[in-house]
Amino acid sequence: MRKTVCFILCILAIVSIALAAGAEGTAVVPVRLLRPVSSGEITVAVGETIAIGYEIGPEDATDKSLEWTSGDPSVAAVDGEGKVTGVSAGTTIVKAVTKDGSNRTIQATVRVPSLKCDPEPVIVSDPAGQTFKVSYYGNDWDGGIDVSAKGKYFEYSVSADGNEAEVTVLPLCAGTGSITFRDRKDRKSTVTVDVSVTPEAIPFNQYVIFTDVHVKKNEVFLSYTNLSGLNIREIGFRVIPYDKNGDQQYLSRNVGGEERWASGYELDADGTKKTSWYWGYSYYWLENVDVAVYEMTLSDGTVIRLADNDLYWYSSETNSYREKPERIPANTYPTNDVFMRSNTFSVGYSYITVENDLADHYGYRHSGHYIASIVEGSIAYRAGLKVTDLVYAVDGVELADDPYALDQAKARIVDRGSFTVLVERFGEKEPVELVFERIKNTPDP
Repeated sequence: MRKTVCFILCILAIVSIALAAGAEGTAVVPVRLLRPVSSGEITVAVGETIAIGYEIGPEDATDKSLEWTSGDPSVAAVDGEGKVTGVSAGTTIVKAVTKDGSNRTIQATVRVPSLKCDPEPVIVSDPAGQTFKVSYYGNDWDGGIDVSAKGKYFEYSVSADGNEAEVTVLPLCAGTGSITFRDRKDRKSTVTVDVSVTPEAIPFNQYVIFTDVHVKKNEVFLSYTNLSGLNIREIGFRVIPYDKNGDQQYLSRNVGGEERWASGYELDADGTKKTSWYWGYSYYWLENVDVAVYEMTLSDGTVIRLADNDLYWYSSETNSYREKPERIPANTYPTNDVFMRSNTFSVGYSYITVENDLADHYGYRHSGHYIASIVEGSIAYRAGLKVTDLVYAVDGVELADDPYALDQAKARIVDRGSFTVLVERFGEKEPVELVFERIKNTPDP
């Protein structure tokens, strides 16, 4: 009997040890580590949600759940997983504490800025411009926000309505700048938007603009800059000269119309200002000019030609841009195509424009081109034109009525091979009719 009792006691002891071992195997493992992934202030915009990152350990901790609270839910709300949502402008503290009784805690300062906008860069590729919105959660946009821009590539305007403002960006030249919005009361609430203007946003007639034009000793000096963001190899100018009385004059040499090339001047894409000079006029009373860019050749050989009604005229008199002068008759102003064709060859004479008052002074009955010199072998030379002749009509159109008649005729000679001029010549009572004919396969000077 005694042996049986001892056996039972041994079994009970073994069971007790087993039970004790089992109880120790399921013991609670408390949280010993809780820390944020990064220190410092957390910024979240109104309406946006971010998760607060943290580390918790050990890996086998029995209960890793946390209780999250926000010091001011009206500024930033937090859910049970530590995801924080911005509610209104301000700053608050978000805390987390372990639920297993270990009392491990973390906290983070959350700032909700008063300004919000799309962080994506604004790409302006339309000449009409581009708009984007900025939201402000302060009291008064006009009294609370400073706006500044960096870069010369655009101009902007801001229209505020309640908590939102619409920003309109108008392109000036190709390139990238930025617009910064800053809350005066909360200097940390700052939003910077990158703004890029593409070449497509720049109209052709603004690819190259003049920054200075002046006349000195019958030479025209031009300063201009490239706004296109493209490499431009050559530009063609169209020039309208004026005398000291403000009256429009015309070229004193036959160079194919009132235009000249500025060849060999590379206008780099960085907008570097370039300066060149334009050949002066032979008469001494050149006072001012209007000048416009009418054609450009890109570095890849692409040629851009502007329509007449797209030309921007720059005046040396005011040193600023103005519209095309009204004194140029619209029906007689030659098109770019005419100018290009008229510039393909020279008729071979230089002249001085004689107006009515000068015509009377020199004994001429008409106004027109006083022939100053003739190139031997040229079209004019072969036609029989002489120095001191006065050309006053081309194909029946008097130059006094249409000063561009010669350019029109030069363009037509490409198609039909000849044109007729009427000449007033000393010693001749009747007008002399001369035929200007381009001989094929004969080079013109």
